[in-house]
Amino acid sequence: MIDNDQAVYKIPAKRGTQIFARVRDFKGKVLVDLRLFFEKEGEWFPTTKGIVLDAEQIGELEAAVKALRAELDSRVALKAA
Repeated sequence: MIDNDQAVYKIPAKRGTQIFARVRDFKGKVLVDLRLFFEKEGEWFPTTKGIVLDAEQIGELEAAVKALRAELDSRVALKAA
């Protein structure tokens, strides 16, 4: 099992911040946590900015990312034309 404080994936954000994608256990439930963290004195701390999904919602998140990618690709293609 992944430690609650360990990020599965990190996305660089603005200076001194990263978005941590984590799997967490909370009150007996497995959750997906996407949260903005900031760095202070070499340590990372969570902010209140983020979302938490039930593990069962991971498929919906994947579908949303695919839809976002398709929309981005479409807009980039239109601007390039």
